[in-house]
Amino acid sequence: MKQLGILFVFSFIFILGSCSSSNSKLIGTWKVKSVQTHFGDENLPPAVITHIKNEQKKLSFKIVNDSVIVFMMDNNTHEGHYTLNPNSKVITYFFTGENEFKNKLGFWNGSEIINDTKTPLGNLTVTFSKQ
Repeated sequence: MKQLGILFVFSFIFILGSCSSSNSKLIGTWKVKSVQTHFGDENLPPAVITHIKNEQKKLSFKIVNDSVIVFMMDNNTHEGHYTLNPNSKVITYFFTGENEFKNKLGFWNGSEIINDTKTPLGNLTVTFSKQ
């Protein structure tokens, strides 16, 4: 009987370990994989577009646990909190003390986080991958 109890406990632990949440798959350091600009008919000099892309590539972030995110850019860090909508897979975040100002980080497709932003110049798509 004791062996059956031990077997049950190990089985239960194995089942819990194999059922990882979506949030646990997000934990880690994320860096920019690609930046795409869709500025339409705007006649921007190539140097401006290159500058915009390079500025975006400076951003990285670390998802620490199921609610804390740390943004890193130019040796500065900013801590916040994030949530993953389980239905839409959209990740939103807010900075500590600014709970009412939620920002959209992007859409999680299961392996990458994709941020589509509309700007006055057009659309900007930044794809993050976990390192």
